[in-house]
Amino acid sequence: MTDQETRAMSDSPSIHATIAERARPLHPSNTSYEQFCSYLEDAGGDLASKYLDILEDLVSELNVDKRTSAMLVEFARGNCINSWEDTVEIWDITDSESTQEKFVRLAFIRRYPEFYEREQGNLVERAKYLELPVQTGLDKLKAKYTPSILGLDVVEAGY
Repeated sequence: MTDQETRAMSDSPSIHATIAERARPLHPSNTSYEQFCSYLEDAGGDLASKYLDILEDLVSELNVDKRTSAMLVEFARGNCINSWEDTVEIWDITDSESTQEKFVRLAFIRRYPEFYEREQGNLVERAKYLELPVQTGLDKLKAKYTPSILGLDVVEAGY
């Protein structure tokens, strides 16, 4: 059984409904909300709930309106790819490393949920993945965490 299947079985429908209901005000467009619901199904209730915690915290901390909140969701999904320096300037979070850390965590948990708990690099190292298209970042993370398998010819040669 895959991790995704295990998560799907362990998350009860009522928990998913509660999380989806909580996400509605943070994802005002139908498209954004439907994308969150797909994320909830794929990532599972625990990660989706952590994502919402971080998102709610940032929305409150930055005191943003619905339009800017929607932009934050688009950033988290990887629809807005900028250099990390530009992201920090755009969001005016230059002076707050803790807020920068929340931005990285928000984007990482949404873009790369299967690597959220695994990737323990510092802020700068993790932010580099956010400067990449989502699929490229995912490929790099998979390469980093997937053990290489030696070919049969290498094993037979005794290496």
